[in-house]
Amino acid sequence: MRSARLETKTSNPAANALHRTSTNNAESAAGSDAPLYIQLARTLKEEIVSGVHPIGARLPNEESLGERFSVSRFTVRQALRLLREEGLVQSRQGAGTTSCPSTTWTPSRT
Repeated sequence: MRSARLETKTSNPAANALHRTSTNNAESAAGSDAPLYIQLARTLKEEIVSGVHPIGARLPNEESLGERFSVSRFTVRQALRLLREEGLVQSRQGAGTTSCPSTTWTPSRT
């Protein structure tokens, strides 16, 4: 059985490099058999942490993410659910999904 790999459809070299890095990390952490939604969640998490999607910024909609990574909307929803459980994003029906500060992050009081 051939394992699936998350592929991104973008001409942005920085996004491609990020994708390769997150895919390699996913393979080393969980093998190449990691489900696509986990690979997608890791990629989106890397983008949020690295500032591609700053705190408070809206993420692309589910349809756009599905097209970008060549996955179903269901796969995108599963990935976003994982990110919500980690506290990295919040979603509201009709308002989309926005990145939010991690619950473990606390600002300095200087």
